[in-house]
Amino acid sequence: MRFTAQDIVKVIPHRPPFLLIDSVEVVEFGKCGVGEKKLVSDGVFGDFLDTYLLKKRVMPGPMIIEAAAQTAAFIVAAGRYFKDPPPNGPPIISNHKDGDSTSGPPTSGDSTKGPGDLVNSMGYLVKIGNFSFDEYAKEGDILSLHVNLNTVFGALHKFDVKAKVSGVEIARGSLTFSVMSVMPSG
Repeated sequence: MRFTAQDIVKVIPHRPPFLLIDSVEVVEFGKCGVGEKKLVSDGVFGDFLDTYLLKKRVMPGPMIIEAAAQTAAFIVAAGRYFKDPPPNGPPIISNHKDGDSTSGPPTSGDSTKGPGDLVNSMGYLVKIGNFSFDEYAKEGDILSLHVNLNTVFGALHKFDVKAKVSGVEIARGSLTFSVMSVMPSG
């Protein structure tokens, strides 16, 4: 199922200009998917493409890693919070209350704040492992970020990542997150 930036911001806390993915195709909720970012010179993101040392307009490696991390975070959140997504329709999010479902994410005003609810979890990137880069993602490219869940150990989720442009792998590595329960405010 494909999710747009409007869907993504309902699930992860990143907002433009720090939201570095335009869409996510979830292959399997909670396990794998592909994030995409079209590298265009619009607004603040265009400033990120200016790499003066190379005199080329490219997406810096750390930003590619962050975009992959956002993709993985969305896939984990989607796996935890979306229930039976209908084809071609808005995702249905379980509110864990008598089997009811509602469109849209839970809000801080929801009375159902048990373990696993969006408002009670936060993911933290704890390790970037063995990332290597062969090429640059340049202005005009569409960067595809393929993330696959490798291991879950307690709260730790390790993803294998491949970054591709036009089907050609340009970078690879792994990302490990800790998904923690947080206390709601108020």
